[in-house]
Amino acid sequence: MCSSMKLTSIALTGCILNLLDYGLGKHLYDVPLDDLYPNFLKINVIAAMLFCAATGMAKTSVLLFYRRIFPSRKFHCVIWCLVTFTFCYSSASVLANLFSCRPISASWDIQYAGTARCINRPVFYFAQAGLGIATDFATVIAPLPMMWNLQIPIRQKIGVGGILIMGSFVCVVSIIRLKSLYVLLKGTDLTLDTVDALLWCVIELNLSIVGGCAPTLRPFMRKYCPKVLGSSGRMYGSGDAQHGKGHSYPLKSHDKSTPATKDNKSRLGIPGGSTVTGENESEEFIIGQKSNSREDSEYGGIVRTVDFGYEEGVEPKER
Repeated sequence: MCSSMKLTSIALTGCILNLLDYGLGKHLYDVPLDDLYPNFLKINVIAAMLFCAATGMAKTSVLLFYRRIFPSRKFHCVIWCLVTFTFCYSSASVLANLFSCRPISASWDIQYAGTARCINRPVFYFAQAGLGIATDFATVIAPLPMMWNLQIPIRQKIGVGGILIMGSFVCVVSIIRLKSLYVLLKGTDLTLDTVDALLWCVIELNLSIVGGCAPTLRPFMRKYCPKVLGSSGRMYGSGDAQHGKGHSYPLKSHDKSTPATKDNKSRLGIPGGSTVTGENESEEFIIGQKSNSREDSEYGGIVRTVDFGYEEGVEPKER
C-alpha cells in the first residue's frame, strides 16, 4: 500500500507541474481561454481524484498497523469500522469528483457551461474536508488508550507513541487546507487562488504517507536507535541471530557392564548422527548438529532413545 501511495503522490505532483503550463499561479485574466478550457480544469479534476484516493489509502494503512499491534478484539472492531468508513468516504469522494457534472465533460468543457447539471461544489468540498479532518482525529486518538495499556517499557511506549502521534500534524494541515479551500471557493481568481489549496494538499498527502509508512521505520529504529524501542542491538538477522548460538551436549548413558558399540547407522532411518547400542539391545541415536544446514534447524541436537529388551525364562518340567 505504501507503494500505491507514493505513486499517487508522484502523479499528483506531475499534475501540478503540468498545471503550470496552463496558467497556474497567474491571474485569471492573463490565462488564455484555450488553456483554461479544457486543459486546466481537466487536470484539476484528475488532481482532486488522486488526492482523495491517496489520503484514503494512507489512513487505511495506519489503521491496519494499529490492528497488528493491539490484540484487543473490541479494538479490532473499532478499527474495522474506521477502515470501512474511510474506504467508503474516500471512494465516494473520488467518484463525486469524477461525476460532479452531467455530462462528465461539463466539468472542463465550456460548451456545456449553460446546460450542464452539476453538484453544489462548495458544499461538497467542505463536506469532504470535514470528513477528512474527522477521520484524521479519529486515527490519532483511537489507539492512545490502548497504547498506554501495553505491557512494554515506558521508553518503548514513548517511541511507539511518537510514531503514532505523527499523524497529528496531518490534522493541523487539514485545518489550514480548509481555510485555503474557503478562499478558493469565495474568490474570483481561480488560477491564482488554486496555488495555496494545491500546496496544502501536497503537504497533507505527503505527511499522511509518512504516517502510513511509519511501521517500516521500526527496523531502522531498532538498528540505529535501539534504546528508543527498547530492543537489543541485533535485529532479525540470520539463523544465529534468530535462534541464538548455543551448545548442546548428548546425555550420557549409565555405566553398563557390557561395553557399548557405536556406529553411524540408525535403525530408525534418521540421517546423520550416531547410534550407541548398549546392554539389552538398547539403542540411543544421537543426532549430530551441523551448522548452517537444514538438519540443524529440523533436529537441533535432539537425542532420541529407543529401548528394546527381552526376558529369559525356564519352562517347568513335566512330572
